[in-house]
This record gives sequence, C-alpha cells and structure tokens, in this order.
Amino acid sequence: MFTKNYKIKKIKELKELNLKQFQSHKSLLIQLFIGISDEEKVLKLLKKIKKELPKSIIIGSSTDGEIIDGNVFEDSIVISLSSFENCELKASFVKNDNCSFESGKTLSSSILTDNTKAMILLSDGLNINGEEFLKGVESVVDLNNVVVSGGMAGDKGMFKQTFTIFDEQIIFNGAVGVSLNSDFLKAVNSVGFGWKAIGKKMVVTKSYKNRVYNIDNFTPVEVYEHYLGKEMANRLPEIGTEFPMIIEKDGLLVARAVLSKHEDNSLTFAGNIHEGDTIWLGCGNYELMMNDSYNAIENLSKYNFESIFVYSCMARRRYASNEFIEKEIVPLNKISPTSGFFTYGEFFSKKSCQLLNSTMTILALSEKENFDNSAKKMSVDVLKTNTNTVSALLNLIDTRIKELEDLNQNLENEINGATQKIEEKNLLLEQYKKYVDQVDAIIKIDLDGKITDVNKIFSELTGYVEDDLIGKHLSILFDDSFDKDFTEELFEVLVQNSSIYKEITKNVRKNGKPLIADTVFVPIFDKDKKFEYVVIYNDITDLFNQTEIIQDEKNLNQKIIDLSPSMILYFSREDGILKANKKFLEFFNVGSISEFRDLYSTLSEQFIEEDGLIYDFKDKEWIEYAISNCDKKHNVKLCDKKTLQEKIFELDISSFYKDTKQFFILNLSDVTDILNALN
Repeated sequence: MFTKNYKIKKIKELKELNLKQFQSHKSLLIQLFIGISDEEKVLKLLKKIKKELPKSIIIGSSTDGEIIDGNVFEDSIVISLSSFENCELKASFVKNDNCSFESGKTLSSSILTDNTKAMILLSDGLNINGEEFLKGVESVVDLNNVVVSGGMAGDKGMFKQTFTIFDEQIIFNGAVGVSLNSDFLKAVNSVGFGWKAIGKKMVVTKSYKNRVYNIDNFTPVEVYEHYLGKEMANRLPEIGTEFPMIIEKDGLLVARAVLSKHEDNSLTFAGNIHEGDTIWLGCGNYELMMNDSYNAIENLSKYNFESIFVYSCMARRRYASNEFIEKEIVPLNKISPTSGFFTYGEFFSKKSCQLLNSTMTILALSEKENFDNSAKKMSVDVLKTNTNTVSALLNLIDTRIKELEDLNQNLENEINGATQKIEEKNLLLEQYKKYVDQVDAIIKIDLDGKITDVNKIFSELTGYVEDDLIGKHLSILFDDSFDKDFTEELFEVLVQNSSIYKEITKNVRKNGKPLIADTVFVPIFDKDKKFEYVVIYNDITDLFNQTEIIQDEKNLNQKIIDLSPSMILYFSREDGILKANKKFLEFFNVGSISEFRDLYSTLSEQFIEEDGLIYDFKDKEWIEYAISNCDKKHNVKLCDKKTLQEKIFELDISSFYKDTKQFFILNLSDVTDILNALN
C-alpha cells in the first residue's frame, strides 16, 4: 500500500494533481479534510474527484484545522489518497435520528466483515453524542481484532454546523465510516494526551448523559468562574476546550471538552459525564503533550508503517500554536506519509471504545511482510523536552493538594474519634438546649459576689428567703465540691470580662438537697459605668439524675431536636462541628457532618458579608463577639444550598465547660420572612 497527500486552497487546483494516474488502482480510499464551509464548493470538489476516480471510496469531514506531512493548515483542503494491494474497502453512512447509539450500531454493522482489521469513523461534531455513538459501535465490533479510529467533525471553533462526506454527498447530522478488510493488513493505534488534572477532586451531583447541571452542588459555569475567573467563564464554551473537565475511564484519564453553554449555566460536553463521577479541571502542559506524543511515536517507529492518519483535538492546536503542534507531528512524517485533521472529539479503542478530548490519536497502517523495524527505531532522546517552569508549578500544585488531602484525612480521623468520645460522655447534653432559655430563678450580686436581691421563683426553688441570703456571699449556695480556688477564679473572670458568662454550678438547697443549675451571669451597667450581676438559675438537676433514661432514649431525643424549625449545632473550637440537627443538614444539602466538613472548612466561611450582620471574622472572633454581646440580637446571612436563596438567621449562642474544655451550642432561627414583612 501507499498514501499520497495533497493540499489545495481552491477547487481549480485539483486538475494540477493528475488524479487520473490512480484510476487503475482497484482499492482506493480518499479521505478529505475540509477547512472551508462553502457547501456549493465542497459539492463541486466531490463531483470532480468522483469523476476522475469513479471506483474510489470517499469519506471526509469538516475540520478545525488540517494536517499534512508534518504541517498544520487552516482554511485548506487536504486530500489523502491511500491505495491498498490486499485490502478490501467497505464504506457506508448513516443519518442520526436522535439516537447516537443506534447510529453507531447501524453504521458499524453495515461495514463490518469477517476479516475487518480497522474502521475509520467520522461523525458530526455537534449533534451526535460521541460516547453513545461509540457504545453502539462497541456493541457489534470485536475490539480484540478490530482497531476503531477517527473523530468528530469541526467547524473552525464556531460550534454552529459541522458535516461529514460520503462519496458525492455532504451529510449534516450523521456519520460515515469505512472498514479495512484484509488478512495481511497491520493496523495499530496510539494516543498522546498531555493534559493534567489540577485542583481538588470534585463530584458530579447532577447530570444527564453529556449535559452536566451541578458539580459539588454548583453549576458548571460557577465552577469555572470560581477557579478561572469570571472573564474566562464568560468565554465558555470556547475556553472549555483549553480547560476541559478530566475524568478517569478504564484506567485512562479522559478529557471532556465543552460543546455548549445553556441559560441555566449547565454545560454540554463532548461525551457523557455521569452523576457520581469524580472530575478535575484540566490544564494543558506543553512538555507533557510533547513527551507523551513522542513516546507514542517512538513505539510506532519500531515497525514499517506505510501510512499514518492523525485525528487530533482542536484543543491542542488552540492551546499551543500551529508551530508547536507541527513539532509534535513532524516525527510521524519520518515514519510514513501523514495526514489528518483537528477534531471535536477523537475515537480510540483498546479494551473498549473511548471518546477522547484533548488528545492526539494515531492510526498507523502497513501491508508489508517485513513489518519489524526495531533496528531502526527512532531515538526520542533528541525529541523529548526538558521540564520547565510550567510543569514545575503544576507538580508543586499536585504535591500541595496531596499534602492538604492527607492533612484533611488525618484531621477528619481525629475529629471523628473525638466526636465519638464526646458523644459517649455527653449524651445528656444533647437534650439540654431546650432548657437554656428558660429562667427558673434570679438573684442579684455586686462585684464582690454579695447577694443583693432574691426573686420569688428562686426562693421557691431553693427554700431560701431574702433574709437568709441578702448580704451573704454567693458561694454560700455552692456545693462543698466547689473549693475556694474555683470561687476566686469565677469572680476574676466576671470582673475582667464584664460580659455574659455561663457555668454549670452545683448548689445546695436549704433542706440540704442538691441543686444543679445552668447558671448565667448577666452584667448590669449603671450610669457611672459600674455594674452588678443578675444571676439566672436554670434547674437541670432532673436531667443529671435521668442520665441513664436519656441515654436509652437517644434516638427519640435526636428526633425531637430534628423537629426544631431552627438549625441547631454543637461544636468546640478544637474539634469544629460535632453534632447538628436535620434542619442544618438539609439547609446545606449534605447527608452528614462529615460531608459538610468535606465541602466547607468552617461554618463562618459561609456567612455572607453585609452591613449590620455577623460575618467571618479572623481567628473565629465572631464567637467571642456574639457571646460578649448576647444581650443584643445578632443576625447572619447564609445561602440555602438547595434553592440557592439567601436567608437571614437570628443567631443565639451559649457555652459550657466539660473537663476544662469549652463547648458551644448554636441556634440559628430563620427570620427572613419576619424582616421582609417589617421592611
């Protein structure tokens, strides 16, 4: 066999090629890679070629650039003419009737024979789902014996209309194919990638076939805007070829280029992306592209190939330059004549048929008996490039991400362990929240801790009357387990902070029975800035006494908290969020606290900055601010991750200590409708 490649710019140049010299060849395949969109001129070209070579089989497609003998062109026509000695050609076409799978199945079935060695398939680049098309092909073709190659037509990056060619016909929204059938033909395919997955792993949370609606619960356009900036996101789908999404299929990294953007900010990709798929943003690396391709070329150079066809992604040409891409292709021409085009998706087969993006795929053919050429294998030492700053930076990003992932995993393991331990020791505290805001009893003390006033509820609770307590130190109420040091430390904190302070205290009633109270110290200021404290006692004695009952009823109690219309969560500075109710999980569209931690570093990073509202202070200062000013109302704005609506919540936070460690209970009540009504 042999292949002759020609390039013309105008139809009239065809006569200079003297195609009639090939009329005697019995098995003649012509591939046309067409960079012009004038339908009338294309039809005229086909008619002239068919007239001069009536027995030839003609297939072809529109392109995003043409390849011939190591050179890259635009707005040209490449004619690749292959003559076979011992190979029968069988070709056909199919119109796509909105079922890409059936199109692939029908086309491949019509050209498949008992000794098919390779298929070259060319499809429409915009209307056919390339992955479904190849699934149809795979359903009838034995990939252990048949090499599948080719690609999806382009239209110079305009994404408006592509076409394929069969003999004298132009086919819009369809596909063409030719099978190479022989007992002697050697057909080998190869692939070069060179795109690198960067950034964090993401999960597709909503998609249908090749249309993706949500990634990590954000629209794909929002993801591009977040990582690449608004200006780049506005250039979708154009930049979606240079920065594709990357997924892993059958152990092979596969890029998915963007074909179109929709009004709902969803994106249609060149192949299917399924819900639950792990994906990354992709970025081209010149060195990886070149070295990956040269490795493939090195392997091909071990054999005596007579023809090579290249089906390369438009992203490679647009990400780099024609000059750079030519350096990638030139070595192929040292093996045999080379032709091809830049596609909107490449067809490749190994264990399965794969729709690829951002790759350079190669189909190499030979009818030679002396196929082995390992003695003349091409040296790649001269061809390979050295790693430069780009690859070094990408490696730095990868390393840093891996370190952060390992750190996050270790932290998650530690938090899970701490959470389990705390839950086991503090089950009763989960039930405490409903009592926090109930005032059981009140007394007043001065700065020295002397009692100045006692209300009726306090007297009923403890049995003490005013005459028993007025002028006495607060410590008279404490259980013997509270020593002098505790009392001194308590009042030192009160005097220094001048803010609300909460403590669980063990007290003794007048009749000697214990009183365990959630005790809140509220500062009261007078005109001279001097203050006293109102001390509020919430009786939780029964809660402590009923620990075993509460523990047995854990599931029921959790349901009670889940019925709350507010979001309730329980956390510490060291461990982060330890527990949250169902309302919280639903609002953030997560199934568990672990999933929340995977998505967000802290709750406060979700606070939306707005005047008059609490937002993300540095070093968790918002906690101190809220606790120190709990006599005021504090609002925060959050975004509902399901509806993407912003809502305002009234924030109420309280704290307590357990084994010297401080914990917090946060209540977030939706006041959006109330505020809207007031406004």
